[in-house]
Amino acid sequence: MGILVAAFAAAVLGYLLRVREDVRIRRSLRIVVAWMSGLAGILLVFRAAAIRGFPLTGIFESMIFLLILLGITFIWSSLFLHHAWFASGMAWGLLVLVVLAATVAGPASTLQKEAQTPWIAIHALSMIIAGVLIVFSAVIAVLWLYSSRRLKDKRISALFGKMPSLDKLEALNLLGLQFSFVALSIGLFTGIVLAIVKSSSLNMTIHDWITDSKIVMTLLAWLIMLLTLLLKYGLGVRGKALARMTLIVCFFLVFAFIGSTLLCKSGHDFQGPPILTPEEA
Repeated sequence: MGILVAAFAAAVLGYLLRVREDVRIRRSLRIVVAWMSGLAGILLVFRAAAIRGFPLTGIFESMIFLLILLGITFIWSSLFLHHAWFASGMAWGLLVLVVLAATVAGPASTLQKEAQTPWIAIHALSMIIAGVLIVFSAVIAVLWLYSSRRLKDKRISALFGKMPSLDKLEALNLLGLQFSFVALSIGLFTGIVLAIVKSSSLNMTIHDWITDSKIVMTLLAWLIMLLTLLLKYGLGVRGKALARMTLIVCFFLVFAFIGSTLLCKSGHDFQGPPILTPEEA
């Protein structure tokens, strides 16, 4: 509950910062985001204590890790990006992540014994980092599209000093895409290794792996990201096309994290039984 309250407070401060540029609002926003990230970290500590291990066993823990890293990314980037619209966009992005994390919240659980391997940790961390970077790029892409629309309508004057230039936004978008592609590639590679080594013990065939909704969505995101980078460096594609393809990649990755779990009943879930409290036991 505290994390959700902090996320709503950050979104409100982000809106106020757009309306009224004030250093006190900006400072308060950083403090609230830091508070939210700290609460998320404490939550992970409690879940780690419950399972007596590293708390990276399910989609909820992955979302909390993603939230913490995105919060840190915002605090760090806000030190040199002093634009109200950037801060507001990131704050609302954090709120969306918190709401999505709440939809998959559940009791702490350990990994299945067969999945307890270093490959799982590398795979999970790589996917989380890729998720953080693509969400960052998606926020930047939305800001680029909004700025471009205002410029086209000759209403860009209201954004002067509050929004990074289109060139800077595009550069940040591309930077996030590049690093996200590297992290996602590592995640896919380690996932393939895990599939080869652990398929029989996890009761999943190769057919199960390649038809699983979460894996399909992730692979589609990787292919679209690869195509985007090839078009960028091969044909010089930029601007609106780059921003829109970034949003498509973000959709597929978020669906892989959340949608496939809620809607498609993905078999890509290696959690063991939930940890019961003494009363429940």
